[in-house]
Amino acid sequence: MKILITSDVHSNLKNLNEITKKENNISYHFDLGDFVSDTSNNNDIIYVKGNCDFGSEKPLEIIITLDNKKMLFVHGHKFNVKSGLQLLSAYCNKNNIDICFYGHTHIASIIKINSCTFINPGSVNKLEYALYENNEVLLKKI
Repeated sequence: MKILITSDVHSNLKNLNEITKKENNISYHFDLGDFVSDTSNNNDIIYVKGNCDFGSEKPLEIIITLDNKKMLFVHGHKFNVKSGLQLLSAYCNKNNIDICFYGHTHIASIIKINSCTFINPGSVNKLEYALYENNEVLLKKI
């Protein structure tokens, strides 16, 4: 199973198209918010709502289990991630999350805190994204 994770598109559909053309055979595509476009109703992408997605009815978070791992997909603004991962980490610990995908900071990173791995794919504006495949997460940039 191959999952594409993007964040912070900010209506830059040109860069998003470059990423999706490069990565094929995707099982799922999750976007972590701040898509900021009427095209956020694309049924091929599973969205969470970011702080710039005004009027969006998308959920603030999605929790799924894949490959026996409980995963959280969230934008991160409600957890004040620009000031650190303390609030998000506490939430993940409380909910037994194994992998947390978050955005908002536009800074690609993989950080392990206690038993949870936190992945920020960066920003589509910088042609950054993440791929989850075979129980491994890779940060990528075109």
